[in-house]
Amino acid sequence: MSNLHCHEVCLGDRMVANSEVSRKETRRGFTLRAIVLGCLLSFVFTLVGSYLQINLGMGVGFGVVTIFLAYVLFHKMLGGSSKREIALAYIMSGSGLSVAYFLGFSIFLQESVPNANLPAWLVPSQEALQDKVLSSSVWITPVLVTFFLAVTSGLLGLIVAYSTYKLFVQNKRMVFPGLTANAVIIDSCFKKEGRIRFLAYFLVAGFTFTFIQYVLKTVNIDTTLVDLSPYLPKGFLFGVALNIAFIAIGYFISAPAALSILVGSLASYLIAAPILVNQGMVSYNPDSMQQYMNLLYQYLISPGLGFLILGGIFLSAAKILSARLKPKADGQPRASGPQGSRLGYGELFQFFLSSLITSKKLILCFVGVSVPMLLFAYHFNFLHPFPPVVSAAFALFFLFATGFINFVIITKMSGEAGMSSGIQSIALFMVPLFAIGYKGYTGYVIQPGSPDPLNGSSLVGYAKISNELDLDLKDIVRAVLINWIPSFIASVIFVLAMWKAVGFKTAAMPSIGFLQGLPIYRMFAERTITGILDPAAFLAGGALGAVLEAFTPASTMGLALGMLLPPFYGVPFGIGGIIRLYTDRKYGKEFFREKGMLAASGLIAGGIITQVIMSIVLVFSGLSK
Repeated sequence: MSNLHCHEVCLGDRMVANSEVSRKETRRGFTLRAIVLGCLLSFVFTLVGSYLQINLGMGVGFGVVTIFLAYVLFHKMLGGSSKREIALAYIMSGSGLSVAYFLGFSIFLQESVPNANLPAWLVPSQEALQDKVLSSSVWITPVLVTFFLAVTSGLLGLIVAYSTYKLFVQNKRMVFPGLTANAVIIDSCFKKEGRIRFLAYFLVAGFTFTFIQYVLKTVNIDTTLVDLSPYLPKGFLFGVALNIAFIAIGYFISAPAALSILVGSLASYLIAAPILVNQGMVSYNPDSMQQYMNLLYQYLISPGLGFLILGGIFLSAAKILSARLKPKADGQPRASGPQGSRLGYGELFQFFLSSLITSKKLILCFVGVSVPMLLFAYHFNFLHPFPPVVSAAFALFFLFATGFINFVIITKMSGEAGMSSGIQSIALFMVPLFAIGYKGYTGYVIQPGSPDPLNGSSLVGYAKISNELDLDLKDIVRAVLINWIPSFIASVIFVLAMWKAVGFKTAAMPSIGFLQGLPIYRMFAERTITGILDPAAFLAGGALGAVLEAFTPASTMGLALGMLLPPFYGVPFGIGGIIRLYTDRKYGKEFFREKGMLAASGLIAGGIITQVIMSIVLVFSGLSK
């Protein structure tokens, strides 16, 4: 009897031990195969993304490809997997430390502008570039400096995001549609077959629809864009981008955000544009895209940036004033902190400082990154001929002021609308340097101390979907850090190889992204403008944005995006928002969680997969010409 009891106890202990091992394996997630696949795909995706960013001024997400590859390889072919493993492989396949645009534009600027005079520690001399010198003695310092700037900026972005993510996650509007769609896909892989089959139907539909559009475009039948501007009276801009993924994203994000994009777009291009053109305030051009650029830089950029930048500041000021004026009720302290989706810069910055002060590890990490960055700014004096102390002071200004605001703007854009824009950097980084009389290119090319908003916003987005993926934030941070090395190496190899082999502004490398940015840099660096922002329109945009954010369901980020994006994107986002509004009212919000989210995720994934395939085709066809 005692032997039998002993056997049962041993067997039970063994079963418990095996169960614990199984649970640990499931929780582990960081398997060798996941790391290898993630790093390999990070390298490949960075190459493709670098080509698109430099030559087309755009980028696409590749996470869906990783998810399906990992699911097929690990779960179907290699005996099973877990949500954690696939999710970590997906995060590790990102391009978090790509420096393709920065390094490539530095080379392009040094080659294209005779008086650029970028320092040798940032990019080789014009003579070395003309001779196509690729020796380590010439490139080792610029590559190391680029790595240092990228790493410090990336780490500061992660620290700021880690300190503030809780407030963003509580924000109901911050849905991060692209990341949430990928989380739904991963989750569906491990649920009943009906969910993955339902999602697959819409994935195939999105893939087929987008692929047919690309095929028709190769025979000069453009079904991706309907531009009605030439048929409208002078000054009107209107068109529709027939992109099913944009409609799906409009459905995925909240209806107020999607409809705000539509309203902002229609108000800008069907009301403001013709008035401004006919009054002579904006020059007219029959080409729609050129007319959009004229409208953007001659007027819309001022109120648009007011919405983005000042809206949050005015909202914070109004909240502080309201809290001070509001009397205490029944001896209770005044309410403080953010409520619902009304987040201003003040609450976020206060929460950021509070998180640093209350966490020894966090403050040590922050000091450990910011001090070397300040020493770099002082030693290399990127604002020469100003004294080194001015460079160090501006590095601090970028860190605690404009860089933090830029992080908030990008994160709100990504969370509410699933996209981002860098146009606000003109007001945040260029205008302050212009205001102190700085002349030169180096200070406009680099901003030491600025937290990387893309890495930061991505971390906040991952935190938003962490529960669905069975991950904690420390796992996510480790996965993000792992992809930095392959993405950095891939981007450097791509830029130097393409520069050496074919050069920029060539048939194989048209460098549209560089050509679009160069005029702005030249205006500021050579001080050929007296100002790019209209102060009255800038202030009015900020005040209106704060009022709308505080008292209406409208999204200021959505309105600003509608004003700043080309006039073809408002309608597809608006269609998605209208469909979301209809299904929420007709079938209830449960419909979105049970079926709508799956359908939208499938359409987004199908469209992205098509773009990935066509991007690869473009890369190889471009190289072969």
